[in-house]
Amino acid sequence: MSCGKNKTLTLVFFIAAVSMLAYSQFFGMQLMEFDSVIKIVSHSGTDFGEVVNIFTQPEENFFFISVNYRPVGSLLYWFVFMLYGLNFSAFHLLCFALHALNSVLVFFLARKLIRDKSGFFSLIAALAFALNPINLNSVLFISRLHEPLILFALLASLLFLKKFFEEKKQRFFLISIFFCGLGIFSKETGCLIPFVLFSYCFVFLKEKTILRRLTRSLKLCVPFFSLIALYFALMLFSLGRIGGYTNQFVPNNARASIIFFKLLFYPVGFLKIDLLKPIYALLVNPFAFVPVLISVIAITAFALWFFSRKKKDKPVLFLFLWFFIFLFFFSAFGLMMPWYSYVPLVPFVLLLSIFLERNCKRFCKSNLSKILSFFIAFLFISFFLFSPLFVSYEQPLAAGKMTQSVLSQTVNAAEMLPDESTIYLVNYPAILFFPEKGFDYQFFMVNWASVQAMLDFSFPQKNLDVFSLSSSTILDLGLDENQFSFSQKDNCVFLLESKKDLYRKTARIFPAMFWARGQINSREITVNFDHTLEFESIEITLPEQDCKNAFLLFFDGKDVKTFKASNFS
Repeated sequence: MSCGKNKTLTLVFFIAAVSMLAYSQFFGMQLMEFDSVIKIVSHSGTDFGEVVNIFTQPEENFFFISVNYRPVGSLLYWFVFMLYGLNFSAFHLLCFALHALNSVLVFFLARKLIRDKSGFFSLIAALAFALNPINLNSVLFISRLHEPLILFALLASLLFLKKFFEEKKQRFFLISIFFCGLGIFSKETGCLIPFVLFSYCFVFLKEKTILRRLTRSLKLCVPFFSLIALYFALMLFSLGRIGGYTNQFVPNNARASIIFFKLLFYPVGFLKIDLLKPIYALLVNPFAFVPVLISVIAITAFALWFFSRKKKDKPVLFLFLWFFIFLFFFSAFGLMMPWYSYVPLVPFVLLLSIFLERNCKRFCKSNLSKILSFFIAFLFISFFLFSPLFVSYEQPLAAGKMTQSVLSQTVNAAEMLPDESTIYLVNYPAILFFPEKGFDYQFFMVNWASVQAMLDFSFPQKNLDVFSLSSSTILDLGLDENQFSFSQKDNCVFLLESKKDLYRKTARIFPAMFWARGQINSREITVNFDHTLEFESIEITLPEQDCKNAFLLFFDGKDVKTFKASNFS
């Protein structure tokens, strides 16, 4: 084996090891979000026919907010389930391993695009991706598996397309198509992969005129774009509709654009202040979208023009196109979540590495190069220092432990209940807000859908029916059994209260989403919420006929307690 291959292999193992080691504090913790159970048990058949069901039947839709068609992720869930059962640690490890693999692929792509002989800047790009603290939102939780899957498919498809250009062998083109399809069938945003591949063809094809380059790029990418049509056709066949959110969200396109940049440039509050708060306040006005959109378009147009003039800038031009494809997509839909930054983080760190390499070469010749070098180096250092490799992120661990405890206690309680029982969840922890290390994030925890899925899986013969009456938002994980009180006010009338002295400090109670959104069922249950600056209370009234066979499961901050509704004590 040559010295060059030995060096490459050493760097690959180093990147993978660092990527895995960075998340070592989370190994063994069954970190799961509100829909992890649903995603896994929706397709838990033990025969090969389940594979067909994954591609032709929808997931069992306990959760009413969204309906999705993501068969590749479901296939992976099913495969791991066949090997390890409902062991969340195994699924968790899969997410870590996939992130490590993506980090290695980023390194290989960086070497192709940066072309630095030492490999130092390619290594920096790969580590900046592997260790970036924003990836805590994508890598830690089983529900986010689809984001790493999309990136793996995109990188693999792109690298094989590049190899096809270099060696002109048809098999590399076919493999690129395969991985593109893998990404598209992983999640709806996978449909952006063909646009990235088209950008690559358009930038790197050697044609004399732009028109000929555009025409040939379109011809080459027809198979990739055809996969999008196939995906939506199978989605319609499987779901009977286009997947997505069933509730109406009010998009804020300008705010989504700002958040997109904030998550990439400023993933943690290392300056201890939020520099974008004034901008957020301005963007409350929907008309602010117009100047922001014009600014983004102007910056995009200038960047594309500037970096299309020289042959050596082709990698920069391609990475800008990749970056802006995702920016415009998220801006168009006006919805930007932290885990969506996982894929566009790659062109971002590659661009930074390229600019760092170029400005380091001109460091002694230009003051501007010195400023840019220091700025990019500062960003990279902040990514590394705030990564989970060096910082202990305790809140996700505590939240995962609480979720695991609540679900485990619920299963134990349900085992003792009669068949055909109706279970009402009171004060189950639904959301955790934590501004840890300067970064505000919401961790979605337990809801009625995850409980229903878990109980259906654990006791399929019992036919238990689950409803959530009230939930809590956790502001501080320092909860105890004195945080909340639950009592009987009258026959079939119950009262949940949060303690006055702790209000707004550790937790807040609220009616569960099912009731808050007016989706009241035929049982005619009433859930009344009353609150002032001093206290919160929720009054729950069950019809007498429902009290007879109903059980209330109440989370008191530490433990889940069981009460028979007709004999409350």
